[in-house]
Amino acid sequence: MPKPLPSLALALGLSTAAASAGATPTDGILDPCTPATVSGAENATFKDLPPGSAGAVEAEALYSAGVTQGCQANPLLFCPTCELSRAALVTLVVRAAKLPLVTPAQPTFSDVPTTHPFFKEIETAADSGISLGCSAGMFCPEAPATRAHAAVFVAKGAGFALLAPATPSFTDVPASHIAYGHVEALKTNCVTAGCSPTEFCPDSEILRAQAAVFIAKAFDLGDTNPCLGASDAGSDAGAGGSDAGAGGGGGSGGQWGDSGIAPIDGGGGGGSAGAETEEESGCGCSTPGRRAGGSAALAFALALALGRRRRSL
Repeated sequence: MPKPLPSLALALGLSTAAASAGATPTDGILDPCTPATVSGAENATFKDLPPGSAGAVEAEALYSAGVTQGCQANPLLFCPTCELSRAALVTLVVRAAKLPLVTPAQPTFSDVPTTHPFFKEIETAADSGISLGCSAGMFCPEAPATRAHAAVFVAKGAGFALLAPATPSFTDVPASHIAYGHVEALKTNCVTAGCSPTEFCPDSEILRAQAAVFIAKAFDLGDTNPCLGASDAGSDAGAGGSDAGAGGGGGSGGQWGDSGIAPIDGGGGGGSAGAETEEESGCGCSTPGRRAGGSAALAFALALALGRRRRSL
């Protein structure tokens, strides 16, 4: 049984129905969200994820790996259609990557003090290059995470090489998009098939079931990604052909569009302020779709190929 994890919803002061009812949210859910059991899931690990539902296998893989303990303890729920905060998403990625936690004396982000319950995970994400923050010196931990954010966090955490195919896989993520290389990396490594046959929906706020699919497949938790490293992308919604089965889809166009957060995450692809480096992190696998090590030259070439301009922190 995974050991109990800190309550992100409680730490961030989120007034969810679960919290008000005396539940114990552990992974950060955002309003509006009302945890509830679902018919058909009585014998499932999570009582709101019936067998065969989108994200059910992946959510259980995260649970078995100790990455998540759901959104409510009793009865055990996952809240698959609830949205995730940026703090919750990056914390799940750091846990899945099994990165050693770092504890600097001075916070990297002004809105994530040392007293924050996920200070270590967010600092580890910054230290490993998974996240550069949402704006100058800020992480925006309570802001909802978008699918583009998820692509960036997960691709970096898993150590996928950024890709720049001549023809974009998704009509709403052109080569000029700041997360283009990350989205294409997830597509190539069979982590996502998009929110529809032709779209990725980068600006849509990611749901917990979708995040479970991204993370479980990127790190092959529970052997959920049989084609990791292959060139043909698979389905990331169980029986469906996309990862929107839990209620995803929606917006497209623009760059980020997540409550006005500046597009810092995703610029360059990792590293510290003023550096165009790809700092390696993640499982350290050596499959064809992963990098064996970080390379400043490779990152710089990729940045030029993708047409991304450097963004100040």
